[in-house]
Amino acid sequence: MESFMKEFEHLKISLEEIKKVTNNFNNKPIGSGGFGEVYEGELSHSKGRSLVAIKRLDRKFGQGDSEFWKEIVMLTRYSHENLISLLGFCDEAGEKIIVYELASNGSLDQHLSSPDLTWEQRIKICLGAAKGLRFLHDDKGIHQRVIHRDVKSSNILLNDEWKAKVSDMGLSKLGPANQEHTALFTNVVGTLGYLDPVYLHQGVLTKESDVYSFGVVLFEVLCGRLCFSNRNLVPTWKQSYKNKKIHTIMFQDLTPPMEMTSLETFSDIAFQCVQGSREKRPTMSHVVEKLEMALEFQQCLDLKLPKEYVNILKVVTTPLRHNSLEELRLLFPNGVFLDAGKTWFSINDKGEHSVLISIDECLIREAGKDYTYSRDYISRFPVGIYSAYECKFKAHVRTQFLSPNTTYSVKLVYKHTVRRFTRASKRIIELQYKLEGETKTWTSYLADEREDGWYAVELCQFISDGTPVNLDIIFEESAKHLALEGIEFQSTINVEERHVSDDEKQVDMQPPLSYSDDNAYWEQKLPDDYHEIMKQSKDKVEWKTKKELYSVFRQGFLINYGSFLERLFNDGQWFSLDKNGKKCLMLPARAAFKVNKTMKTRWIQSDDSRFGEMLTIKETVEPVYLNSFKYHALSLSTKYACYLVYKLQDQSDFELPLTVRETYGDQSKSEFSHVYLVSPQTPVIRQKVDEIPHKPLSRPKLKGLPQQRNDLWMEVQVHEFQTTDTSEGFIWDLEVTHCENRILHGLILQGVEYRPI
Repeated sequence: MESFMKEFEHLKISLEEIKKVTNNFNNKPIGSGGFGEVYEGELSHSKGRSLVAIKRLDRKFGQGDSEFWKEIVMLTRYSHENLISLLGFCDEAGEKIIVYELASNGSLDQHLSSPDLTWEQRIKICLGAAKGLRFLHDDKGIHQRVIHRDVKSSNILLNDEWKAKVSDMGLSKLGPANQEHTALFTNVVGTLGYLDPVYLHQGVLTKESDVYSFGVVLFEVLCGRLCFSNRNLVPTWKQSYKNKKIHTIMFQDLTPPMEMTSLETFSDIAFQCVQGSREKRPTMSHVVEKLEMALEFQQCLDLKLPKEYVNILKVVTTPLRHNSLEELRLLFPNGVFLDAGKTWFSINDKGEHSVLISIDECLIREAGKDYTYSRDYISRFPVGIYSAYECKFKAHVRTQFLSPNTTYSVKLVYKHTVRRFTRASKRIIELQYKLEGETKTWTSYLADEREDGWYAVELCQFISDGTPVNLDIIFEESAKHLALEGIEFQSTINVEERHVSDDEKQVDMQPPLSYSDDNAYWEQKLPDDYHEIMKQSKDKVEWKTKKELYSVFRQGFLINYGSFLERLFNDGQWFSLDKNGKKCLMLPARAAFKVNKTMKTRWIQSDDSRFGEMLTIKETVEPVYLNSFKYHALSLSTKYACYLVYKLQDQSDFELPLTVRETYGDQSKSEFSHVYLVSPQTPVIRQKVDEIPHKPLSRPKLKGLPQQRNDLWMEVQVHEFQTTDTSEGFIWDLEVTHCENRILHGLILQGVEYRPI
């Protein structure tokens, strides 16, 4: 006992000092309870000197030495911002007194019927008390579980900031830590009306007993009155909730306005707490979550949030802490979970919504089919990933949070289950699917890599009108085994775009010199070696001034550049300058491509080609090779793109993408890329009358997608490289094949162009 007393020696306060500040207990008490009367006074204590609450034991109320020492021990060892703080005690001359921090606004029961206590304040008080009880119940097993045993509104004190403080720990019981369930057989103590019926009738105490009592407090706060006067009102309150007549029992003088979802969330959790069966009662952690949501809904009303935000907050998985609309907006770009963690929602910097729905939520499970559940992949969804090894499955996708008047791309997000060694090979999918109600089977060949390492393949596009979307997709076949994360609705402006320069927008036929912005610094843009370049001109070029010469360079002309053999076997190269004064060069088909005897080819004279001829590849089973190229005619220390300039005899033969590899002799690099000669088709749903069903509503300019030039030829970027600070650099051969090694035929080639990017 001596060592026990020594532990609390620093908390002792003399009886003489207490009598002095309470006028020998003749001052008017500020409250009373099951322990005795409470007085206010200013005392020196273990944490300094301040106004305090002084609780004096009166044995006639039924509590004694055991409860006195238990409360001291509990409040010393269990400290939390929502538990009342112990400042000291007195045990002299038969007096047993406990000194607490002062809760200047008294206890919650004193304010239940006050119209000045707003609905938001009421929720905050309940939330604070719930956090205090959650700490005592300690679901994580950090300390021994504490069951309060006397949770009621008079034991929830309020400080000067109206912060809730759970008090009166004298009747509490300790249970073992780190156990899901704690059941203690003990004598029944507590207050009528708040007592758990199971505990009252069977003497079995559990943490759910506190949950029941707290549910009664929640109803008191909602109804503005104590639960027991002449009779127990809890059964009446429960019945009114069941009959959906909560408005008939709630406090009518609550300060308006009240957000209805907040009221529903609050009353729902109150009803769950007072369930007769303990198994149906929530944990205090769950109670805290629901009260946070109720508070958030009310604050949305107070902050005058847009309706779309209010609807999102109704289904957010974890309450979002914010004090203003701006703070809330800052939370969405990083993404939040909706619908119990099965939907990932985000808003981009232009205010457009994106949604990713987990495959667990939208997969339609069919009898007799095995959908393997796996956690071997890093995903934002705790439900894990389904590996559809047969890759034949159905999905029903529903979302209600899309932005109106916005073009959306619907994508399947996946990874390959079989290891692939290059990033480019991971993009290949060749996925066949149908949209419900349509007979046409669509095929997607390539996917885009996301920042998180997953791949997303486009399935369709549509313009959202802001209403809920219901979409059924039948996935018929894929050549690859896939692990599926979910289906994504992404506004098309979020697709990774490359900056499109003015020169790319007008690829060919440079503008006349009348453009004032182009003229601004034209002298600096003339190349230093312009005399040497003009000497290589194939045709006579006339100019009188340097300004006119600059115009010639901008519009381009044929030159004979390179070795004697290069000049002998081609009709020149097309040279020009871009708007920044960087050199551009286009090689004719004879100089750009290797033609083997096994290829079925044909050279055609044509005015459509600036070189007077074009190469038609009628059929080849071998790759098409772009010749290596010395870039001495290009600008130094500049990043360039290589573009294939072509036409097609039959577009249907080129729906599949082509594979491009960089080679050196017989060696090829393992890394490769893919390009399309025909823009991939994408079904468009909800299209307007004049829209072509397969024409994408929005297709950003990306590497590997074809673009039409001003001269009506097509081009596609097949390679990038950086020139050095000398003219001795070399570009390796490029090998172009069908990604599935199919026969190439009907490809008409004018040449290859190199332009700065």
